[in-house]
Amino acid sequence: MAYDSFDKEAQSEEDSSNHLSRAIQCEDRFDTNYTILNIIKVREITQIPGLEHPVLRKIGTFITDTTTIHPSNPFTWNRDHFFARRKDLRGITLGFLVEESKPYCFIPEGSNSTHLQPYGIFIDMLKLFSTEFNFTIKFERAPKSSWTEMIRLLTLNKFDGTGVDVAINKERAQVVDFTSPIFWSDYRLVSQAPNQALSFTTYSSTFSFHFWLAFIANIVICSFALYVTIRIERSQRWKLWECFSMVCLAMVCIGLSHLPSRISSRVLFLSVLLLGTVIWASYQASLTSTLTVVQSAKTISDLNDVLQLDFEIGLWSGTVVEQVMKLSPDNSVAKTLYETKIKNNPKNQLNNENGFERVRLDSKFAYLTVTTETIYNPYYPCDVVQSHISTFKFPSGMAFRPGFELLPLFNHYLAKLMQSGQYERIRLQHLPRPNSCSPKDLTLGFDNIISAFILLAGGVLAALVLAGSERVRMLLASKGKRSNDLNSFLTPRLK
Repeated sequence: MAYDSFDKEAQSEEDSSNHLSRAIQCEDRFDTNYTILNIIKVREITQIPGLEHPVLRKIGTFITDTTTIHPSNPFTWNRDHFFARRKDLRGITLGFLVEESKPYCFIPEGSNSTHLQPYGIFIDMLKLFSTEFNFTIKFERAPKSSWTEMIRLLTLNKFDGTGVDVAINKERAQVVDFTSPIFWSDYRLVSQAPNQALSFTTYSSTFSFHFWLAFIANIVICSFALYVTIRIERSQRWKLWECFSMVCLAMVCIGLSHLPSRISSRVLFLSVLLLGTVIWASYQASLTSTLTVVQSAKTISDLNDVLQLDFEIGLWSGTVVEQVMKLSPDNSVAKTLYETKIKNNPKNQLNNENGFERVRLDSKFAYLTVTTETIYNPYYPCDVVQSHISTFKFPSGMAFRPGFELLPLFNHYLAKLMQSGQYERIRLQHLPRPNSCSPKDLTLGFDNIISAFILLAGGVLAALVLAGSERVRMLLASKGKRSNDLNSFLTPRLK
């Protein structure tokens, strides 16, 4: 280890000279095989400003043959004794709080407090630390599954640190100690993914807009074309409104009030053919869109979308994002959403498992969580999607109780893991396999596509009713005409 080279260098300097030309400062550097590190000579440690402490407090639980000493009853070490044992912390047990936080800490299903066997990036790192420094680790699941509760327990010295990622902010840094930031926690909104489905309302909307717009436009065009045609054909003398009426009635093929013998067959055929083509083309387009419609589930981008679209929003209570939203300025979007959607609404305070399940089932719900949780969720990206922009971003690392004496040692070894590439190898071991979304087959049975024929069937029925009514009217008119002719025949003619 790098400390051994420090001691050898210090010994060689001491052999050549019994005194220093100047006091050693923290800014002094020494180039080792690992990195550029500060020189701290054990024998001259009293010469470094700020480190003149006669004793160091014992960490964790120290077990002897006669007694057990806890952090609340600190055991004092001589400074030389501490540095002599820096690579061998045998007998020390450090307690760490853990909670499900993928990929940094996984809690296997069925785990209990007695046989808790977590795994993940941070757990593997702690195990490397324990192997390197020869101390024992005890894991315990965080009560209430709350990060805020973890911080509180650390401030009470009931545990030594956390085995999960903890976002670093000003409020937390004032009460507990953190390692150097390891990564950035990126919080984004997760919403339901758009999916293919049959929808009668979407079909009706498509029909009423596209179809009727084309229908009205073609009625106007056909009416004008019919009027021009009749003007050219001098045998007919119709006004424009009569042409418009004729085109509208030709749609259901019940004719005009004029006798059919007076209507040019070419004009009637032309109008019916044009309108029939328009009607069928519009119907066919509507049918196609019905069977392949993408029923909307809008992807939420930021908190403004949540507020404007009146979405419900949820998060894991006790996380840093709840604290940030709670402390946001008045009248801000984050503060408004917290006060109206989260603060007094327990159903929106969900852990990740329940939050993703609700997003999958509720198209009007958005869940705010860290991106790593989303990519590890089995519903992503087939059933749920995350926004393309960050809502909140925080540096994250391991948290330790206040005044944790081994923190410099942990930071040094953590830097060694990062620079040697070992941290990256650990991270790659826990990366998820990408999920693939297979195409969903739509069952095009009678019960699924009957809605596509409702409007067409209604139009045909209306045409039949109108045609039948017209037929009855014509029969009654014909009967009345025969009756008048008979009366005229029976009435004697006056000369």
